[in-house]
Amino acid sequence: MRIPSNKIKDIRRFMHTELCGLYNANEINVLAGVILETFAGTDRTEMYTSPGKAVSESVLLKINRAIKRLKNGEPIAYIIGYTEFCGLKFSVTPDVLIPRPETEELVRHLFEIFRFNPNPVNILDACTGSGSIAVAIKKVLPRAQIHAFDNNPKALEIAALNAAANDTPVNFFPNDLLRYTNSPPLPPLDALVCNPPYVKMSEKAMMHKNVVDYEPHNALFVPDNDPLIYYKSLAELGKNCLTKRGVLFCEINEAYGNETALLFTENGFKDVSILKDLNNKDRFVKGVWKSEGK
Repeated sequence: MRIPSNKIKDIRRFMHTELCGLYNANEINVLAGVILETFAGTDRTEMYTSPGKAVSESVLLKINRAIKRLKNGEPIAYIIGYTEFCGLKFSVTPDVLIPRPETEELVRHLFEIFRFNPNPVNILDACTGSGSIAVAIKKVLPRAQIHAFDNNPKALEIAALNAAANDTPVNFFPNDLLRYTNSPPLPPLDALVCNPPYVKMSEKAMMHKNVVDYEPHNALFVPDNDPLIYYKSLAELGKNCLTKRGVLFCEINEAYGNETALLFTENGFKDVSILKDLNNKDRFVKGVWKSEGK
């Protein structure tokens, strides 16, 4: 089935017909605005102010293909090739997770911690993926030295492109949180941040198909019998790399907030707390390394 005409009003009507079972009306309107802006170069308001405006046949073909991909459940960010995070534009491919709005709170918390620090600080972003956290932190804390690693070479390529596109120098390097090696050696860290895999395999059935079918599973899922596997490695990395009073800050599975906080407490972190996101869900755990450090 094809779009009946190349007018904006018919494109929008076709999208509502084809996608009504997958998205609500407001979501479809947002998707229509994004599709038209990306492929036709039209302002999103033109959907309402110029419904009779026509797009070219070549653009109509691209839009028709994009709608088919949406109908199959593919995330809009992969279809258009980018998303926004903390007001910045990030390229994304199926090699990296799509940054979520909830994760923006992690960047805001880091900004509040270090915004008045008179000295340059060193911050490491573990499991960086698209580089969204590392790049956003560098943007709001330009004097900070940002380091970031991932075990996926393709993710690191995308992260480097995003850093360059946003004019934010970041030291990216390959490493694996579960098998971390001190190479290259880093300076003592003032903060260690991470959004690791934390969704249990048994939770897969409750997730939306556009996540399960398209986003990289190795960046999402953990074994049911060891849901805190990455946090155990994160605690060890923090103990070895953080300065005295260095901050560890990570995103969590909301079902394991207490267990994650206890894990860090048992590993010597102090002032461990669980922080909620804008939806009032347990989203982050923060801890301070108070042992005799570097």
